[in-house]
Amino acid sequence: MIYKCMFIIEDDTIKTLYYRENKIELIKFKGDDFYKFDNDFMNWWEEVSSYISGVTNVDVCVLSKEGTDIDIDKFLGNIKKYDSVSKSSWKKKEVEDIVGEYLKGRNIKIKHYKNKVIVKNSLVLGKIDSWNLYIYPEKDLFYNQVKTNAENKILEEGMIAKYYRDKTNRIKDIKN
Repeated sequence: MIYKCMFIIEDDTIKTLYYRENKIELIKFKGDDFYKFDNDFMNWWEEVSSYISGVTNVDVCVLSKEGTDIDIDKFLGNIKKYDSVSKSSWKKKEVEDIVGEYLKGRNIKIKHYKNKVIVKNSLVLGKIDSWNLYIYPEKDLFYNQVKTNAENKILEEGMIAKYYRDKTNRIKDIKN
């Protein structure tokens, strides 16, 4: 069983969300949207998620507001103790949708700047909130995207593939 979940960390609180069948499900703590972070958080999360070692695999996305009170490295270290999927299935659009749902009233765009999410608050002119994005197991959401003429669809292309494609095209140009 795979648990695809997102933790949104702000100040000293965590919001826990599951992403299932293209729907966001908020996991409340005693009726509250946020869990005031403490050493028992991971135990609580294991219990509500019904995590079973050796049976359950996690696919985790963590969104952390810049300057949070929670030690992110320690939190991520705790997450890495759990069995994970071999390759994360998080997609940029999914993360944007969830962030857009959570940060209502803001213009949401995930931009690749040292794996940070830059969020412009449309309610306060000129205010920019900075968030850090972590995926476990690690995944780069920001592949180069190219449109092919033949299929007219977007393909994900890594840097190495792009290098060889460009090199092949230059060789073809020289031969012609």
